Amino acid sequence: MPALELENVSHRYDRDFVVREVGFSVDPGRIVCLLGPSGCGKTTLLRLAAGLEPLQSGRIRIGDRLLVEGGRARQAPPEARGVGFMFQEYALFPHLTVRENVGFGIPRGDRLRDARVLQALRETGLEDIADRYPHTLSGGQQQRIALLRALAPRPKVMLLDEPFSGLDEHLRQQIRLETLSLLQGSAAATLMVSHDLEEAMFLSDHIVVLERGRVLQVASPTEIYERPGEPYVTRLFGPVNEFSGEVRGGKVETPFGAVAAGVFEDGCPVLVMVRASDVRVLGDGEDPGGSITGRVHSVQPLGPATEVALMAGEGAAQREVRLRVGGGARPRVGVGSEVRIAVREGGAFVYPREAERVR
Repeated sequence: MPALELENVSHRYDRDFVVREVGFSVDPGRIVCLLGPSGCGKTTLLRLAAGLEPLQSGRIRIGDRLLVEGGRARQAPPEARGVGFMFQEYALFPHLTVRENVGFGIPRGDRLRDARVLQALRETGLEDIADRYPHTLSGGQQQRIALLRALAPRPKVMLLDEPFSGLDEHLRQQIRLETLSLLQGSAAATLMVSHDLEEAMFLSDHIVVLERGRVLQVASPTEIYERPGEPYVTRLFGPVNEFSGEVRGGKVETPFGAVAAGVFEDGCPVLVMVRASDVRVLGDGEDPGGSITGRVHSVQPLGPATEVALMAGEGAAQREVRLRVGGGARPRVGVGSEVRIAVREGGAFVYPREAERVR
């Protein structure tokens, strides 16, 4: 049985819908990430699950309990839901010490309360700051204290709102590892909000991709990458080469050559998308078939990767193609050089042209 389940959830502010008919579930011990741009409804869904917003339409269950049914009076208050909530701003109590913040949600009558707080601090290496106040802590320390406070009552469901947004990149990577360990050790079902793709891929068992309040795809990180269900999902992974065409003989012509059209019938207008990271430069003598030649007109170093733009194809079919290369296999290419390129196997995604409709 799912630990948390949302069914046909819709919500609006004034006349504008921010969430439309959203449904998904989170199993015990699993981490699900709500991924999408600002304004797509991520935080609203988190607040609805926590009981910080009254549900207008749909149902929310925790375990076998129907906590909320939109449009009716049945709205379980936040304290009755058995959830832990970690706010984006951490929201630590400034007048309480670290020890008191962590223990805040544990009933005072619990005789093991102090021992549980001390154990949590010791396991995360924060025992030495137990008697300090939040304003004296670094951002990383505040983040860990906020997480421990939410986990301390041993909730069945954890809700995290952009938990790493206030940290610099180096510290963010370190804290991600610690957070993942804490969440996995708690056995709670976790629903997390993020707009950071790398963060979602690293932490999540499943990702719920949202756009304009609607669910586009629910899948594992691997499936999201290898089988993106919509053009929007494909674009999440960086620059994309996009070409329009019609299916002829089961294929679509592109500057990369003919691409298999999959399930689409002849005459169907389609959109072909190839990520820049899925285009590779071929070495001398290498020709796997389906390769083409292009002339480089731009090379932009981006630290661990280099973005290369070239003109490929002939005559009226000539188009700009972008690719990203990096790592130890980075080829040496310069402006004006001629290179052969190919798309990695499975790197071309074909969608019906209508997939680009305005939602």
